[in-house]
Amino acid sequence: MILASIAGTASAIAAQGSAGPVPDPVLPLTSVRVLIPTATSLAQAQALRDQAEALTPTEVLLEEHARERWLPRLAELEQLGAAPDTAPALRAEVQATLAALRRAGIGG
Repeated sequence: MILASIAGTASAIAAQGSAGPVPDPVLPLTSVRVLIPTATSLAQAQALRDQAEALTPTEVLLEEHARERWLPRLAELEQLGAAPDTAPALRAEVQATLAALRRAGIGG
Protein backbone atom coordinates (compact mmCIF):
# COMPACT_ATOMS: atom_id res chain seq x y z
CA MET A 1 0.00 0.00 0.00
CA ILE A 2 2.80 2.39 0.84
CA LEU A 3 4.51 1.54 -2.45
CA ALA A 4 1.32 2.33 -4.34
CA SER A 5 1.11 5.68 -2.58
CA ILE A 6 4.73 6.51 -3.42
CA ALA A 7 4.20 5.43 -7.03
CA GLY A 8 1.09 7.61 -7.27
CA THR A 9 2.96 10.61 -5.86
CA ALA A 10 5.85 10.03 -8.23
CA SER A 11 3.56 9.83 -11.25
CA ALA A 12 1.74 13.01 -10.16
CA ILE A 13 5.06 14.84 -9.90
CA ALA A 14 6.13 13.52 -13.29
CA ALA A 15 2.84 14.66 -14.83
CA GLN A 16 3.30 18.15 -13.42
CA GLY A 17 6.83 18.29 -14.78
CA SER A 18 5.64 17.47 -18.28
CA ALA A 19 3.21 20.41 -18.27
CA GLY A 20 6.10 22.77 -18.98
CA PRO A 21 8.21 25.14 -16.96
CA VAL A 22 6.61 27.26 -14.29
CA PRO A 23 7.01 30.94 -15.22
CA ASP A 24 8.77 33.25 -12.81
CA PRO A 25 6.40 35.64 -11.06
CA VAL A 26 6.54 39.16 -12.41
CA LEU A 27 6.50 41.88 -9.77
CA PRO A 28 4.85 45.15 -10.67
CA LEU A 29 7.25 48.08 -10.55
CA THR A 30 5.28 49.64 -7.72
CA SER A 31 6.23 46.77 -5.42
CA VAL A 32 9.96 47.15 -6.01
CA ARG A 33 11.75 49.76 -3.92
CA VAL A 34 14.79 51.28 -5.59
CA LEU A 35 17.49 51.84 -3.02
CA ILE A 36 19.66 54.91 -3.21
CA PRO A 37 23.19 53.64 -3.82
CA THR A 38 24.98 56.40 -1.89
CA ALA A 39 23.60 55.40 1.50
CA THR A 40 21.90 52.04 1.32
CA SER A 41 23.43 50.48 4.38
CA LEU A 42 24.06 51.66 7.88
CA ALA A 43 27.83 51.31 7.45
CA GLN A 44 27.77 53.47 4.32
CA ALA A 45 25.58 56.03 6.07
CA GLN A 46 27.96 56.14 9.03
CA ALA A 47 30.92 56.65 6.70
CA LEU A 48 29.11 59.51 4.95
CA ARG A 49 28.28 61.07 8.33
CA ASP A 50 31.93 60.86 9.39
CA GLN A 51 33.03 62.55 6.15
CA ALA A 52 30.40 65.27 6.50
CA GLU A 53 31.29 65.94 10.14
CA ALA A 54 34.95 66.34 9.16
CA LEU A 55 34.08 69.20 6.79
CA THR A 56 34.53 72.76 7.96
CA PRO A 57 32.99 75.91 6.45
CA THR A 58 36.49 77.13 5.57
CA GLU A 59 37.33 73.91 3.79
CA VAL A 60 34.11 74.13 1.77
CA LEU A 61 34.96 77.72 0.78
CA LEU A 62 38.55 76.95 -0.18
CA GLU A 63 38.17 73.52 -1.75
CA GLU A 64 36.10 73.73 -4.91
CA HIS A 65 35.53 69.99 -5.08
CA ALA A 66 33.90 69.72 -1.65
CA ARG A 67 30.72 71.44 -2.74
CA GLU A 68 30.72 69.59 -6.08
CA ARG A 69 31.04 66.28 -4.27
CA TRP A 70 28.25 66.84 -1.76
CA LEU A 71 25.61 68.83 -3.64
CA PRO A 72 24.44 65.91 -5.83
CA ARG A 73 24.05 63.74 -2.72
CA LEU A 74 21.86 66.24 -0.85
CA ALA A 75 18.62 65.41 -2.66
CA GLU A 76 19.25 61.68 -2.32
CA LEU A 77 20.01 61.99 1.39
CA GLU A 78 16.93 64.16 1.99
CA GLN A 79 14.75 61.68 0.11
CA LEU A 80 16.15 58.74 2.07
CA GLY A 81 15.71 60.57 5.37
CA ALA A 82 12.09 61.42 4.57
CA ALA A 83 11.07 57.99 3.23
CA PRO A 84 8.63 56.33 5.64
CA ASP A 85 10.19 52.89 5.16
CA THR A 86 13.75 53.98 6.02
CA ALA A 87 15.01 52.15 9.09
CA PRO A 88 15.24 54.39 12.18
CA ALA A 89 18.99 53.81 12.62
CA LEU A 90 19.64 54.69 8.99
CA ARG A 91 17.36 57.74 9.21
CA ALA A 92 19.31 58.98 12.25
CA GLU A 93 22.61 58.69 10.36
CA VAL A 94 21.21 60.47 7.31
CA GLN A 95 19.81 63.29 9.45
CA ALA A 96 23.15 63.65 11.24
CA THR A 97 24.89 63.82 7.85
CA LEU A 98 22.51 66.52 6.62
CA ALA A 99 23.00 68.52 9.83
CA ALA A 100 26.80 68.29 9.48
CA LEU A 101 26.59 69.44 5.86
CA ARG A 102 24.44 72.43 6.85
CA ARG A 103 26.98 73.39 9.55
CA ALA A 104 29.71 73.29 6.91
CA GLY A 105 27.69 75.53 4.60
CA ILE A 106 26.39 72.94 2.16
CA GLY A 107 22.64 72.71 1.76
CA GLY A 108 19.80 74.66 3.28
